[in-house]
Amino acid sequence: MKDGLLKISFGGDLMCLQAQNEAVMRKYGRYDYTEALSGLKSLFDESDYVVANLETPLSEAKLSSEQICFNTPATFAEAIKESGVNFLQTCNNHCLDRGVEGLIQTLDALDKYELDHSGTYRSQAESDKVFCQRICGVKVAFVCCTFGTNSEHNGQLLSSDEIWRVDLLKKQNKLSRVASRVTDAPIITSMIPDNVSIAAIKNSANVPYVERIREKIEQAKREADIVILLPHIGGQYNPAPGAWSKWTVDWMSRLNPDVIVAGHPHVPLRTEKVNGVFTAWSLGNLSFTPGVGYYLPNVLADYGVILHTWWDVTTMKLANVSFNLIKNVVGEDGIARVRPVYELWQECTNAIEKDCLAIENEALVNRLRGECKNVEMKEEYNIAI
Repeated sequence: MKDGLLKISFGGDLMCLQAQNEAVMRKYGRYDYTEALSGLKSLFDESDYVVANLETPLSEAKLSSEQICFNTPATFAEAIKESGVNFLQTCNNHCLDRGVEGLIQTLDALDKYELDHSGTYRSQAESDKVFCQRICGVKVAFVCCTFGTNSEHNGQLLSSDEIWRVDLLKKQNKLSRVASRVTDAPIITSMIPDNVSIAAIKNSANVPYVERIREKIEQAKREADIVILLPHIGGQYNPAPGAWSKWTVDWMSRLNPDVIVAGHPHVPLRTEKVNGVFTAWSLGNLSFTPGVGYYLPNVLADYGVILHTWWDVTTMKLANVSFNLIKNVVGEDGIARVRPVYELWQECTNAIEKDCLAIENEALVNRLRGECKNVEMKEEYNIAI
């Protein structure tokens, strides 16, 4: 903490696709992801606490081969810890890709590497609690939740007496007749929409899930000085939030949390105030292998955002917001490494590639800020709050 300001930083989705696993093993002879994530360290040096989303199980089962059904060695958690991350959201559409057993093994792995976590649970008692962490003397609560668990693809449906294992926002979907568990799916050709009918939004079967998360938010407000919401929502690769996400953030923001940091679209989206609450709709990908698997080109999915929030410890109010841009770059060895965009731009000697970085950097800065201006290349940018 510096000058009476608590700094909490956020990253997007941490994934480790089959191509990354194979490239790492080929180079090191073991699953060592330290170098792949080492580019994050400098961005978190001055942070008091760092938050990200773990978009994969860390299970003892087989590793990722299906394009939309993930699994990663537990050593991925070790590299995440060494990069400077402190907390992982574990509830998202991939949290049950290796079933309940994989969910439990993931939590055990995070405990082994001393990473805080919330959103999925080993017991009803764990599930009933709101995760709170005292950071520099300030009690901060994190409430996580997800739109679903890809149950229509992976077939992992929780029984009615096990729903507490995942902080769900709505009922799980039933297994699709056309299962999508394929091993060689091509690059997708369009975004996956987030717009749904009003009837679907107000489906009475989803009410208990919404009410459970609402109760957790209210409990967090009673127990903590600062309340941070982490909903896993949005259409994949969408350029803007859709109807269901807007509806969800609207009712959440009316409960008066301190900030909402959403995720899932796998591309950076805008920030704005919703009912007076600062909201980041998506920070994009934190660790990702561009160009392979379930991937949409030309939407800047290889980029991500590191969002920094500063909190006045006297008033417990949000005082400032800034961000860095990062990019996942695949090297000649096939390993995708996370790099700050500013560093890439400084190092670049190819004029065309350097101009491309500057153009994409400008597009993302304007998107995050909701502006359309000329943008100078910088290491860090502020957002007016």
